[in-house]
Amino acid sequence: MIRKAGPGDIEHIARLGIESLMVNDPYPELRISQQKVRDMAQELVTNAANFAWVAENEKGEVVGAVCGLVHDIMFYERKQLSVVMFYCREPGAGGFLIRRLVKWFRSRPILKLCVFTLESGADPRIGDLLVKLGLKRELPNFVGVK
Repeated sequence: MIRKAGPGDIEHIARLGIESLMVNDPYPELRISQQKVRDMAQELVTNAANFAWVAENEKGEVVGAVCGLVHDIMFYERKQLSVVMFYCREPGAGGFLIRRLVKWFRSRPILKLCVFTLESGADPRIGDLLVKLGLKRELPNFVGVK
């Protein structure tokens, strides 16, 4: 089951975010700030402009989340939705979460751009679903870490 996240989900989202960073982190030389992850989870859930949905298993445990931050776009009018967290411990719910995110994005006239960045080792089915839902593969990123 997927549902909109509420204040009781902030800690679950933070734990999932930290787990995701530890499992998929392309920058092992950077230190994860657990407090910053928790602060972001709180912002995503409590600010109505943002998007935060969770997936629960049959036991009611939160096993996945997708969260997007709404912010200004540099140089352009309207706003951007940046997906800052997508992670599911159990297969199956991720596609439903992504579909809900894209539907929400399309329903918001103020939003002009949705950016969903995948790690280099992400399951290719995620990108395929995003393309199927109308997002385009764009702009390869080049990152320097020191």
